[in-house]
Amino acid sequence: MRRMLTLAVALVAAVAPGVARAAEPAGDFERGRAVFQANCGSCHRLAEAGTQGSFGPNLDALGPSYAQVLRQVTQGGGSMPSFAGQLSAQEIRDVATFVWRGARTRLSPARPPRVAAGLRAELLLRLGERPTSLLPLADGALVIGTAKGRLWRVAPGAAAATLAGDGFRDAVLGLAVLDADELVVADSGRVQVVSLGADGAVAGARTLVDGLPVGLHANAGVGVHGGRVYLSIGSTCNACRPADPRSGTVASVLPDGTGFRIEARGLRNAFDLAWNGRGWLFAGDTGRNDRLDVPDELNRIRRGGRYGWPGCPGPRAGVGRCTGTLPPLLRYEPRSTPSGIAFAPAAFGARYAGDLVVAHWGSYVPGAKAGRYVSRTIFRGSRPVRWERLVRGLVRPIDVAFARDGALLVADFGSGAIWRGRRTG
Repeated sequence: MRRMLTLAVALVAAVAPGVARAAEPAGDFERGRAVFQANCGSCHRLAEAGTQGSFGPNLDALGPSYAQVLRQVTQGGGSMPSFAGQLSAQEIRDVATFVWRGARTRLSPARPPRVAAGLRAELLLRLGERPTSLLPLADGALVIGTAKGRLWRVAPGAAAATLAGDGFRDAVLGLAVLDADELVVADSGRVQVVSLGADGAVAGARTLVDGLPVGLHANAGVGVHGGRVYLSIGSTCNACRPADPRSGTVASVLPDGTGFRIEARGLRNAFDLAWNGRGWLFAGDTGRNDRLDVPDELNRIRRGGRYGWPGCPGPRAGVGRCTGTLPPLLRYEPRSTPSGIAFAPAAFGARYAGDLVVAHWGSYVPGAKAGRYVSRTIFRGSRPVRWERLVRGLVRPIDVAFARDGALLVADFGSGAIWRGRRTG
C-alpha cells in the first residue's frame, strides 16, 4: 500500500506533534525476494518477483502494507496458513519488506469510468499513492487519507494535493469532522483527534481509543453524531468467535476519550457509517467469504442490535435459532464488499436526494467477479427498496463522499485516482 508520491515531490513529510510515526520495514529486500519466490509465488501474482500465481490475491493490485504482510505471514488467515513454523522471524520480516516495497509501485492506469445516464465523470486528481478515505470540508477543501498513513489536502479549486499529515499507522481508513479545526482519524487499531493549523496541516493529535483488535479486518469508518464519536471495528477473522468482544462491532466514545461502549454486534466488517436525514445510522457489511450463498448487506444500526455474524448470516438472520438477530434491510451481491458509503444531498439532484451511494471494493477470493463498482441504493422514505450500479470500470473503489457543491467524489484505491461525478442536466 505504499508508493512514492508524484504530485508534490518537493514536499518533505514532517511528523505532526502527537502522531506516532508508522513502523518502518526491518527486513532485507533481496533476501525477501528469494523467500517470496520459494514460498509464495505459486499462489500470488507480484510483478517485482516475476510470479503469476492466481490462487491467492494479486499483490500488485492489493498493495498491502508492511504490517499487514507481517501479520498475514505470521498468523495466516482465510485459506492461507501461518508460516511462523516454516520461516524464521527474520525471513518473515524480509518477505514483508519485499512485498511492501515491491507492490507499492504498481498502481493501475486511471481509465475513465462508465457512469449511469445523466451523469458525467471527470478526473479530479491522481495521487501517486493509494487513497483510502475522503472527507470534504465546509470551506470546500478535501482531505484524503491514504494507505501510506498520510493525509493530503486539496484546496478549493486546486488541481493538486499538498501534504497535511504523515506518520499514521498503516492506512487511514476513516475520517470525520469533530469541529471547525479538529478531525477524527482512524488508523490501524486506533482512533485519534487531530487539530488543524491555519494552513490546514495537522498541528497536533490526541488519542481517543487505542489497542483496538486488528486481524483479518481492523477499525475503519468513523462519524460524529449526537455528541459521540462512532467507529466501526471489523472482525479479526472470517467466521470465528472473536476473542476480543470489540471485534465485529460498531462502538462509540465521547470526544474526550471516555465512555466507550459497544453499540451493535455481529457485524463482520461494517466498513463505513452514514446517517440519513432522520438521524438513523446505516452501515454496509461484508458476508463471510468461505461461502458463496452469504450476501453482503445494508443494515440500520440500532443500539443493542445483534446482526448475525458469524453463525446467522444473510437469509438466516432473525429465523429459528437465529431469533433475536436483526436481518439486513437490503442484500448486495455476495463478495461485492460494500466499503465507503454516503447519502446523496439535494445538491446532487432531486432524483438521487436521500439515496445511499456505496463503493463496492470487490473480492480477492479467486474466481469472485462481484464488486468494483459504485452503486446507488434507492430509498423510499427511510427504507431501501433496491440497488443499481451507478459507476463501473473502476479498479478498486474504496470510498465515496459528496463535495460542498454536491458533486460525487469517488476514491479508487487501485489507480490512485479521485473521480468527480456531476449531473449532465
